[in-house]
Amino acid sequence: MANDLAIPTRANNRRWRVLFAAVGQFLLVAVGGTLAAVFVMQIPAFTQVEQWTADIRMIYGPKAPSQDKDIVIVTITEKVLDQFPYRFPVDRAYLARLLNLLAAKHARAIGLDVLFDKPTEAAKDETLRQALRKLPIPVVVSYVEDPRIVDAKDLPYLQNFVPPEDRGMANLVTSRDGVVRTIYPGEVGPDGNYIRGVARQILHRLGIETPNESPELYYLPGTQIVSQTPFPTFPANLVPILPASFFTGKIVLIGADLSITDRHRTPLATMKGDIDGQLPGIVIHGHGLSQLLHHHGVKHIPRWAEIGLTVLLAMAGAILGRLPMPIWGRLLATIAVVVLWTVGAFEVYLHSEWVLPVVPPALAFVLAVWITDTVLGRESRQQKAFIQNAMGRYVSPKVVAELLENPEMLSLTGISKEMTYLFTDVASFTSLAEKEGPEKLIALLNEYLTGVSRIIQDQFDGTVCRFIGDAVFALWNAPADQPDHQHRAVACALAIDAYAEAFRAEQHAHGIEFGSTRIGVNAGLAMVGNLGSPERMEYSALGDNVNLASRLESINKYFGTRICISETVAMALPFERLRAVADVVVKGKTKPMAIYEPIDPEHTDPEHIRKYRAAYAQLLGEEPSALEAFREIVEKYPKDGCARFHFKRLQRLVSIDPLSGKPFFDKSKLKTDENGDIIESGTIIVMDEK
Repeated sequence: MANDLAIPTRANNRRWRVLFAAVGQFLLVAVGGTLAAVFVMQIPAFTQVEQWTADIRMIYGPKAPSQDKDIVIVTITEKVLDQFPYRFPVDRAYLARLLNLLAAKHARAIGLDVLFDKPTEAAKDETLRQALRKLPIPVVVSYVEDPRIVDAKDLPYLQNFVPPEDRGMANLVTSRDGVVRTIYPGEVGPDGNYIRGVARQILHRLGIETPNESPELYYLPGTQIVSQTPFPTFPANLVPILPASFFTGKIVLIGADLSITDRHRTPLATMKGDIDGQLPGIVIHGHGLSQLLHHHGVKHIPRWAEIGLTVLLAMAGAILGRLPMPIWGRLLATIAVVVLWTVGAFEVYLHSEWVLPVVPPALAFVLAVWITDTVLGRESRQQKAFIQNAMGRYVSPKVVAELLENPEMLSLTGISKEMTYLFTDVASFTSLAEKEGPEKLIALLNEYLTGVSRIIQDQFDGTVCRFIGDAVFALWNAPADQPDHQHRAVACALAIDAYAEAFRAEQHAHGIEFGSTRIGVNAGLAMVGNLGSPERMEYSALGDNVNLASRLESINKYFGTRICISETVAMALPFERLRAVADVVVKGKTKPMAIYEPIDPEHTDPEHIRKYRAAYAQLLGEEPSALEAFREIVEKYPKDGCARFHFKRLQRLVSIDPLSGKPFFDKSKLKTDENGDIIESGTIIVMDEK
């Protein structure tokens, strides 16, 4: 009897254990997905995407366009400036009259976003100075102490011109992507006195105190509607003829509204681009003032609620990951949930203005699906014998020999090691593939790759890691040590170039338009070892230095060269074996890297190299004479693609002085960043890679 009862009891216990294990796995995945999402959100790119979703919601906000009629913007426009013999600084007698006129029209307070850091006409300066001190209503004038804006020698003049109680810090702080998203609270000046931001100082002068914080800036919903501005706005030249009722009891902000002056990137730029997404500084100050005056702002749900939503989405992902369905079905379901969540977050904002997180919950959902599917939802994969068929898993015979001596290398592991990497690629191979039949194309490609791989492996002891179509990736100093790996790689690159040019000429003679071979070489640390799966692996290297070698290969088509090597490789070679190409800032980098072209002195005209180096030295010094120096090289050596590149670029950069008739290096034609700072030079080239 006891035994009969024990059997179902043990079965029940097993069911409970299975249930508890399933629940535990489910909760573990949900928590893991949430924590992983929180961790990934520390990456700036994901944070930026989340910010963009908030920007888009703010642009297409829920409210009908409406104006804050407590604030009036008076703009200094091109038409206003045309009245005066000089544009800047703005005529100060005119500003004094404008301030007195607004006071006479019973404005509540005035914010003047004009910087008075330099003297103009003494009488006019004094007129404005007295107006600021005698104005019967509160006035706040823009003030900065940043040495990048106000020179140290001009700061005493600014301090003397603007009384301390009238100063408002005009700083507009930008986020990582250059967008003004917060209200600047103020700062402590060198004299130890605290100076509030423009918006806070205006309210302080009106007896309204605001917290010393930097809240997220809320742009009024009317911003995106062309026919409806967020504030009543009038050009300064119309103020004398407008009724006093337009200004009575209003806070009036005066500032420039010009096409290229004092304009700043706002969340509008997320959808409308940098030009339409910019607003005048005075308008941005107006948004901040309106927010502080009326106590509105961006409404984010509490942090605990954000985490709760993220956990809920992670739990949903864990459920989806456990459902029996094909991979494509799970993929479509994952995309559908992410889209529905994003649309739902937008709908919530449209109806309530509450900002729900978009990226963290969606990311937690995707990660939970992936974790469940790959770790918890599938049976563990059985380890297979690594040695079997090892000969078919590696390209280089040297790697196979190393494996025979050290079988432990047949694990999916890697080490960090200093190596030299070489990438090759055939120009216009896609076009060739479209013209030639598959059988002929494969035979042609096999013949070409056989020659390249033999040069790498047999002549220079390189390791061929991978064939990628017509491209080849090889490396030196792994798996065996090669102290002269940079020399071997460059010598190999020159040998491949000679072989490829001869092969190309032979094919052209048969009517086959085989392209030239581009080669990139770099050296540095990378991870090297076996990559792949237990069933199929390859010996290869991964890392930023490997990627750079690939970029150097593609850079050749930009400069008209066939071989480009990095400065790291060039440092290991004698000077006579090199010529400088340029200092390049590639996409995703901020600092220039020097790239060089290796030369074979035995097959190169010494006079050609001498002339090129002299011309490059002139280019380095940004001397206009470099144009004629490169013109001479191009005319005498028309196949020199690098010289032709610099010549064409100098044709754009060298201008003629209209007064002296002399050529000069025109820096205004160099590329600049979003702040207007020049980021190029004679030899520094900022590339826009496609």
